[in-house]
Amino acid sequence: MTGDPGRASPSILVLDSNWDQTPYVIAALANSGFRVTLAGPMVVEAAALGRFCRHVPFCGSDDPRFVAEVAAYLQRHPHDIVFPTNELGIQRLADLPESLATRVFPRLSAGQQALLADRQRMYEAVAAAGVPVPRSVAMPSAASSQAAAEALGLPLVVRGTQGTSGQQVRIVADPQRLERAYTELQRVSPAPPFAQQFIQGPRCLVGALAVDGAVVQLFAQKTIEAYPAGTGPSIRVQSIDAERLADYAAKVYRLLNWNGLGCAEFIITDSDFVFLEFNPRPWAAIMAAERCGVPFLEMFAAFLKGQRNFVARRPRVDRECVLFPQFLYARLRRPRTLRFADFGAVVRSLADSPWRQPALMYHYLRRIWWAAAAPAVTSDHADTGSAAERG
Repeated sequence: MTGDPGRASPSILVLDSNWDQTPYVIAALANSGFRVTLAGPMVVEAAALGRFCRHVPFCGSDDPRFVAEVAAYLQRHPHDIVFPTNELGIQRLADLPESLATRVFPRLSAGQQALLADRQRMYEAVAAAGVPVPRSVAMPSAASSQAAAEALGLPLVVRGTQGTSGQQVRIVADPQRLERAYTELQRVSPAPPFAQQFIQGPRCLVGALAVDGAVVQLFAQKTIEAYPAGTGPSIRVQSIDAERLADYAAKVYRLLNWNGLGCAEFIITDSDFVFLEFNPRPWAAIMAAERCGVPFLEMFAAFLKGQRNFVARRPRVDRECVLFPQFLYARLRRPRTLRFADFGAVVRSLADSPWRQPALMYHYLRRIWWAAAAPAVTSDHADTGSAAERG
């Protein structure tokens, strides 16, 4: 699904879950000529994000009313493109009436839906494509947790079968927490959770813009620091160049026959890269690519307007990016104040902020202010691996 390239001002409905990267996406779409409507819980002040979009309140994609609410809204307010920014929203909008479903981007095929909705099936397909994956063990019930621990050892990872930005991921180090993690995930996972080998190593991802499964622009980054530690989103990353990693990622995009933006996530081991998951959307650290010379959001806007021929940019390699505002959020959410050792990282984060776009900067400064006023978090929850967002 793409917009009409001959239309001067295509309209797009962005269905969001209050993610940090979404304001950047909205600003890029607006600056590229889209008329943007944001539907979701994000606060939109007239002098800030309101400069780039109009706002309508919407229920979340996990709400049983979500599909009906989207359908009713589109009947009253047609849009050229409907763009859900999280996995669950993408999957659920496949249930829209056909006349409306054709406007959804990305619109999943039956094959894509099957892979993205079931992590175990995704791992099997990725492994068959020649990409390393972690060992997994089925856990049909909580009683099978002990057998999984014996087979894989502790710590291990417990995963739900649906990719929902890290919310169905737990890292556990003892049997009691293993059973508790299984019970938690069983409530939200469409199928029984499964156990997975825990692989120690830095996390990395390959973000890309793809056309019919072919990668036309690629950017690889390694996580230096994440918050919460372990499974949380990256807050400091380093751009990298690894031919084998790029080859593995290209196989994943080709397997999915992917169109648009996405990111494939891996763990770096001593000798290889091991696939973890695929996120079918703009990822949390996408602005690191922008800072390294890859204008993904500008390219994505052009893609939505119908452009398919792109000249790949070569990103700057070995550049450390401190993500704004994520790094500052992480420090403010801890029970201690910013440390002196963070001074250089704070400066780099502010240097990479959208200070050239005052309205966008104002939006983020207000969010930082609210984060500073909120109660501090007393733990990074590294053991449970509960995270609102990944990669």
